[in-house]
Amino acid sequence: MVKELDANAVLEMLKQVRKELNLTRGVTPKIIDVHDDIEGNLHIVTSDRSEKSLFVGPRGRIVAEFAKRLDRHISIYGQDEILLRNHRLELTKERIEELLHLVQGNQYQVLKTLLRYLQNELNNFDKEIFVPESSVNVGVSFSGGVDSGASLILAQRIWLKPTAITVDPGVRFLAPHIKEWIIKWCDEMGIPLKYVDSSNLMDTILEKAATGQMHPCNHCHEIIMKKARETAKENGLSTLITGEMLPTGRQSIIIDQEILIINLPAALSLTKHDTRQICSPYDFIGSKGFGCHVVKSAHQKRFGMVEASIFRVLRELQAGILSTGQALAFINKILRESS
Repeated sequence: MVKELDANAVLEMLKQVRKELNLTRGVTPKIIDVHDDIEGNLHIVTSDRSEKSLFVGPRGRIVAEFAKRLDRHISIYGQDEILLRNHRLELTKERIEELLHLVQGNQYQVLKTLLRYLQNELNNFDKEIFVPESSVNVGVSFSGGVDSGASLILAQRIWLKPTAITVDPGVRFLAPHIKEWIIKWCDEMGIPLKYVDSSNLMDTILEKAATGQMHPCNHCHEIIMKKARETAKENGLSTLITGEMLPTGRQSIIIDQEILIINLPAALSLTKHDTRQICSPYDFIGSKGFGCHVVKSAHQKRFGMVEASIFRVLRELQAGILSTGQALAFINKILRESS
């Protein structure tokens, strides 16, 4: 049986570990709360991001030693991070309540289900096992990346009847081995897949990206979303879920040409760490890096393309989606590819 720890016990152990590792910089972090979940994982809340950083230690040495001694998975949070997440979830909740007066049928059921799930998420460490009241058909725009993959897994977990919609912009954007893996993985997950070839729409993007006139991401995204929305409508799916992470709160859910668009990771204020954790138990080997072959080629044409990609990374860092380590890894990769 896992031994339960309170804040005082964690604090005393933290003091001991910091002293033994000779990592005593700053004031010993204040422990606000300690939670055990049903899987035996330990969640520790410190007073803010700065004290969380001291608890984690350089290269994670302190928290790693903690986990080793307790033989448990440990997650550390700053109280300010939790407050920000809950604020964003409340804004998503506000948006859902606005839309419930404007939609009906399947869209209404989807929003009611999402609202129930959201209220459970607002319980933070006291969540209940979520049981959907009814199955609802939804489409999920699935690129093969971890963010859209997490959205597909969550949709299956919540609504049970997702259909994956993969818009293929061509081999230079979607590698053949990823395409083959998408087909196989969806089949293994029992998720219907609608595959849409849109390579004929990418000529202008390819030409301008090849000469450094255009960063391909925004224009490619617009084409993919248009085709995904059209495919959802053609298949009688009035809701389309995406893996977008930046438009949080009220901006995470919109109605576009009668299709309800839910940017699910943004709506739930998920981080890149969260989406990877959601995907990890499901043999997920899809894309986890930054950019496709077309983006990499654009980096080598003009430094302005490199700046645009780094700016995209910094936006996600500023929004709290990426950790500093993840952002640094992406930026290093972008710079290496441009040389």
